[in-house]
Amino acid sequence: MNEYNRKLSQELIKRYNPIEEKDLKDLGFNSVSLEKNKYHHIDGEIKFTTQIIETTISVDIKDRKSIKRGQPKNDDLLWIEIRNPYGFDGWAFGKANYIAFKQEKDWLFVWREDLVKLIKEKVEKVFVKENPIYKLYNRKGSKDILTLIKREDLNPIIIPRKL
Repeated sequence: MNEYNRKLSQELIKRYNPIEEKDLKDLGFNSVSLEKNKYHHIDGEIKFTTQIIETTISVDIKDRKSIKRGQPKNDDLLWIEIRNPYGFDGWAFGKANYIAFKQEKDWLFVWREDLVKLIKEKVEKVFVKENPIYKLYNRKGSKDILTLIKREDLNPIIIPRKL
């Protein structure tokens, strides 16, 4: 990683980490190393032992987003990152077990692999410049590939959870 990217990463961590830490604590997860966060798309983990087997469950949390910058946050449509801005696998194809989508009043938990299956079934492999609902979108000057999915389409794969 060159010096510019290292400084940029450090600035992003300073900006977003306090919010993420609070969300992780509220959800009962422990934060992970920068390496796991950055390269494996894992924000937090819970370790527990059943009989003699130690198990780790990991989560990548997604904050509420607006559809366009400057607009109010939207819980009906969710941005999904297929490729990140550097051209590598996005968080949907990371190593977290769960994806936790923050909503105005609750959280939506899904198994990441179920989300990937939903993306593969529903997203058309066609790029558009706006309204990328179940289509692909790329921001100018970035290598990212994003799509929007409807929150209601997560209903069959949401994992019930009480906070």
